[in-house]
Amino acid sequence: MVPPPVGVAVISTQELIRGGVTAMLSRHDDQVIVSPTVRSGIDAVIYDVIGLAAGDSSELERLVASSKGVVALGRDLRPDLGTRAIARGAVVCVSMSATVEELIAAVQAVHHGRAAYASPTTAWLGQDAGLSVREADVIGLIAQGLSNKEIAERLYLSINSVKTYIRTGYRKLGLTRRSQAVAWAMRSGAPVEDLAAEA
Repeated sequence: MVPPPVGVAVISTQELIRGGVTAMLSRHDDQVIVSPTVRSGIDAVIYDVIGLAAGDSSELERLVASSKGVVALGRDLRPDLGTRAIARGAVVCVSMSATVEELIAAVQAVHHGRAAYASPTTAWLGQDAGLSVREADVIGLIAQGLSNKEIAERLYLSINSVKTYIRTGYRKLGLTRRSQAVAWAMRSGAPVEDLAAEA
């Protein structure tokens, strides 16, 4: 017997992301049914972590309390936001670079209470070049225009630690300047509007 489709709402402050994810999922209405709003009967919520960028987690906490489970839609340049979403009650974080099949699998896992689902976010921007998660965090924040001091404050690191991550990350990527880090991040799949919105 084929299980009924899972009801899901897509929440993002960015219309392009909300519309794109909704359109992508709508082609799989045998597995998921997308609702334009969070209402009773919704099995899962897909929450774009960019909503946490300003530091306010109240919407995410409301969604966690009012739904059966939240799938955080992670940003590769901001892995810290995915971590924050999990800390605030999201069940799993799926990278924005995941396939639609991976996203649907996460939604179904949340619906069925499988919190131990192996998230596709085990991959991060620059992993194929040998970047550690922390190096990717730092270079992602450089690409958003943050200073070393701002990065240290955002990631709760010392300035010397930030400099070390920059030095080792740049060496792995063959970079020498901040402008090169921005260009590398954009070539690696970071949409231009994400950099502007997250800065």
